[in-house]
Amino acid sequence: MGWLNRLPQAVIEAHPWLRLFAGRVSYISGKRESAIQTLCELERSLGQAPTHPDAKRILLLAVLDRASYAAVHGEVQQASQLVRRVLAELRPDEVNTRIRALSILGLSGFRAGDVREADRVFSNIIGMARAAGWGFAVASFLCNLAEIHIVRGQLRRAIQICEEAIALGAVDGRPTHMVAFAHLALGKILYEQNELPAAEDHLSQGLAFLEHGQITIGIETGHAVLALTRFAQGNAAGAAAAMDEAVRVAQANDIPRLSMLMSAYQARLWLAQGRIGPAAQWADDYRRSEPGDYLREFEDLTLGRVPLAQGEPSQAAQRLDAIVTAAGASGRTGALIEALTVRALARQAMGEGGGARDDLTRALILAEPAGYARVFVDHGPSMAQLLRTALAREPAADYAAALLARFRPPTESAAPAPQSALVEPLTDREMEVLACLAEGLPKAEIGQHLCIALPTVKSHTRNIYGKLTVGSRKAAVARARTLGILP
Repeated sequence: MGWLNRLPQAVIEAHPWLRLFAGRVSYISGKRESAIQTLCELERSLGQAPTHPDAKRILLLAVLDRASYAAVHGEVQQASQLVRRVLAELRPDEVNTRIRALSILGLSGFRAGDVREADRVFSNIIGMARAAGWGFAVASFLCNLAEIHIVRGQLRRAIQICEEAIALGAVDGRPTHMVAFAHLALGKILYEQNELPAAEDHLSQGLAFLEHGQITIGIETGHAVLALTRFAQGNAAGAAAAMDEAVRVAQANDIPRLSMLMSAYQARLWLAQGRIGPAAQWADDYRRSEPGDYLREFEDLTLGRVPLAQGEPSQAAQRLDAIVTAAGASGRTGALIEALTVRALARQAMGEGGGARDDLTRALILAEPAGYARVFVDHGPSMAQLLRTALAREPAADYAAALLARFRPPTESAAPAPQSALVEPLTDREMEVLACLAEGLPKAEIGQHLCIALPTVKSHTRNIYGKLTVGSRKAAVARARTLGILP
């Protein structure tokens, strides 16, 4: 963008390739209207000057840009139609353009819920890209493949793919922005596996890479998962701040699909906070929303949780029945595990103990190989009670016992006694950072000492200041010692 801004507008307008790239830069940095306008003007001018030596090629790439934007917005049918139009006109030697076209086609299928086909497409694309010598750019396709494996419930395989993407997404030993999405995917996986400090570290790293690159798409989901991760660690204020940022970025991006997704994340946080009223209002608004081309399984699963929280388990079970059937048939195992888990709670509340235990057993069998935990632990005592019924059922008994160990006993204090004066206690990680602050370590050294990213250190420091109601390191250490948190 800096390079483009140094050029006179007349020069950019005279060079179709520059106009194409200018539109792409505008789009990924959040200037959607400018990007679409640039694309329309480019197509119009080339249509008026078909003798330009690169006119046909640039117009095909412009169509691919439109397809890519449609896929991001969830307009999967339009995206697929545009891609197939391009593929029909490509020469056999145009491998790079073919790879990009197929990736958009795979993304469209993924948005529509066809994860098996998306898996096949992206696996083939990665092979083609490696053969074409794409090098570090393969990392972006690996991130797509990791997301597909997350939806398929194959979390451990997704971790391996993310680690490969991080290794490939470096140039001259320095990571590029492409590793951001691998870190965000790892954060999502580690949250599901209840590895909360590690999840927060990866989410913070991913967000830092995106923000440094001024890339806006992906930031909203990263902050939303970060909000749930912080709340699970007892950081209510940090969770609220992250969710506010997720909603703000989604609204600024003006992509309805992402705005709707962020509203569902916010509804989940409200449910976790016990704020049933706002969650119920979200459910009413969502039910009135217009249907789209893309699958809204996360939103639909969230909608199934609301009546359960309202004390209407039969409505919850009814909503989840369709998801259990569709997700199971299509190989979307992550959604199937969640739907079975919530439906088990609903059936238990309805007095259908046998059905509840069947659902739970099935969910446990599917969840154990991938290490799912939060999908159970997030439901608190009611799920702990239901898990105890699975202890006598093979082959789910061992995993049920392992999950029960993740629940905090009702008699256990949520924080050490010296923190009782705080409105919200410091987490274990924040206590470690606070100890390093007291030793006078710079933030960079704290990160090295605790093996966390610098943005994560800064985030923990802000949270510590907020909880101690101070504005500096010196004041934080002094107040912590006054409260007996530090010796």
